[in-house]
Amino acid sequence: PLPQDIEVDQLKSIIHPEYSNRYKTSDIALFKLVNAAVLGYSVRPVCLPIGIPNPTIPVRLYIAGWGVNEKGTTFDVLRHGSVDHLPLEKCVPGIQNLLSRKSLN
Repeated sequence: PLPQDIEVDQLKSIIHPEYSNRYKTSDIALFKLVNAAVLGYSVRPVCLPIGIPNPTIPVRLYIAGWGVNEKGTTFDVLRHGSVDHLPLEKCVPGIQNLLSRKSLN
């Protein structure tokens, strides 16, 4: 089944307080499930970062999500890849630029 076809019962959910359905930003949430999830192609464990927020050595981060394409619609297939960790001072200007461009649409 496609990822959006999987249904599970939940006890509690915590949605990122800055989530924007319009811009698909901060699109992350935590769920406490009634039963353990059945792991498969569309359901996998995730590692949340802990420890040093700005490592002093190069770090590769693995990312996954459905995201949005250039037309603003979501992909049907889970996409994944890896990116280099950026220090916050290099990351923030890029995010601000992206949000400014989205605000113009």
